[in-house]
Amino acid sequence: MCRVLFMLHDGRTREATKSVDEIVEWFRSQAFLPKYTPLMEEMETIDGDYHQDGIGFAYCFKEESKEESKEESKESDMFSWKMDKSVDMAFPFQISRSICDSCSSRTRKATIMYLIGHLRHRGEDCAGEVDIRNTHPFQDKTSRTVFCHNGKILDFIVHRHWLRQTYCHSRYERDIQGETDSELIFYMLLTLAEEEEERERDGQRWKNVFQRFHDILSSAGIIYFGNFVVATPVKVFVTRLTNHPSLPPCSLYYDRVLQMISSEPLPIIDDDDDGDRVVELVPPQTIIQWDLSSRQIEKRWSLSPPKEGNLTTDR
Repeated sequence: MCRVLFMLHDGRTREATKSVDEIVEWFRSQAFLPKYTPLMEEMETIDGDYHQDGIGFAYCFKEESKEESKEESKESDMFSWKMDKSVDMAFPFQISRSICDSCSSRTRKATIMYLIGHLRHRGEDCAGEVDIRNTHPFQDKTSRTVFCHNGKILDFIVHRHWLRQTYCHSRYERDIQGETDSELIFYMLLTLAEEEEERERDGQRWKNVFQRFHDILSSAGIIYFGNFVVATPVKVFVTRLTNHPSLPPCSLYYDRVLQMISSEPLPIIDDDDDGDRVVELVPPQTIIQWDLSSRQIEKRWSLSPPKEGNLTTDR
């Protein structure tokens, strides 16, 4: 398994470059440490501790100005994701400098920043060598969508050709550069998203996309589990999913103080003054929809569970 991070940094309340630097370094350091998954002890048996097979970040800014017109404000609601990634685990300091330099070079203060991070762990039975082509995040420039993944499709090599030929649009063939199940999942989701475009107006588009992906694999008897992070120019979707009742989805936590969704909490799970959980373990079968402009979770959905008996781990 891998490690994922999605967070909001609000430059109006904290000094932007220092905080970005700290978060990048903290996330990089997790590659060399055992995975910390409170309330998820069962993950220790299926997850690797060390994640040193590639690191990547996607990030975007929103700038605000008092002189900004309504038309400019509406246009600025669209976020443009940039990416840096490497298979050299010593590289993240340069990544953080790139992010910070981009922030400080703006003529107007970057008041809002989003950061997506991914640490790759290539398991023994995982497809894709340690290579920049297999390093997350992945990006589709046409739709301006970014994707990273923590989890796996069981027996992916067996199913890869059928999934690619059946559920990936032919125009994505030249875009698939690597060998991972993650990249193929990305283009499967984009293909399904095109088919669900008419649901954009009622806000159900990506919920339907994830449900259809879930149903496609379940009906074919293909087991999967994991977290997806899909970032469009206006929304980010983070999931904690599985289609087998005996396989837990990968760990995922929401820290409502740090405004962070990640595969590990920072620093620990604790209670706030009101007795409410500051950091929560996101329930299985959950899709979180984050609105980039309003800077908050907009919706939560739950997928329908798979029917028992359709899937088996005995292969």
